[in-house]
Amino acid sequence: MKTRKNSLRLNNYNYSWAGAYFITICSYKKESLFGKISDHSMQLNNFGNILQGCWNQIPWKYKNIKLGNFVIMPNHIHGIIWIVGAIHESPDIYRTIHESPYKNGVIRELPLRGERRKMLLSKIIGRFKMNSSKLINNIRNSAGSHIWQRGYYDHIIRNDEDLNNIKQYIQNNPQNWDKDKNNLDAEIDAVLFSHILS
Repeated sequence: MKTRKNSLRLNNYNYSWAGAYFITICSYKKESLFGKISDHSMQLNNFGNILQGCWNQIPWKYKNIKLGNFVIMPNHIHGIIWIVGAIHESPDIYRTIHESPYKNGVIRELPLRGERRKMLLSKIIGRFKMNSSKLINNIRNSAGSHIWQRGYYDHIIRNDEDLNNIKQYIQNNPQNWDKDKNNLDAEIDAVLFSHILS
C-alpha cells in the first residue's frame, strides 16, 4: 500500500478565516463514479449531476460562502470556495488583512477530526460529502457505502496570480484527463506545489 508523504498541515491556521481555498476531493479508491470524458469534455452521469446540485446548494446553507470555478471529473472534483466578508474579494486583499504566519499555504489530504472539524471549511466539505453520499447511495440502493475517500486536499490561495493559475487549471482539467487519470496524486501534488515553489 502506498504511503502518503508527511502532512504539511498548517496547524495554527484558522480555516474559518475569509479567503479563497482550492479544494480537491477524490472518490473512494479513485473509482470513476461521476461520468466520463468524451472529446476532452466531461459528460456527467446521474451521480455527477447529484454532485453538481449538492455543490450549488452550499451557499444556501452557508451565507458567507461564495463558489468559484468548479469541475467534476470521473473520480474527483476540483473547486474554489470563498469565505467572504465585507472586503473586496481578492486574495491579495485577504492576505493583507488576514495575514497568516504561514506562506506556503498547502495542506496534504487529512481526515476531518479534532479542532479542524469545527472550522468552517471542514464543515462545508463534510456536509457536501455527507449529502452527496446519501443521495447517490439511495439511487444505487447501497446505504452506508463509501463514495468519497477519507479527507480532502486544500490549498490556501495566496494572491491573484495564484487564483488565476488555479482557475485555468480547473478549466483545463477535462482536456488533461488522458494524461493524468492514472496518476491523480501526482497531478494534485504538481498543481499545489508549483504555486509554492514559483
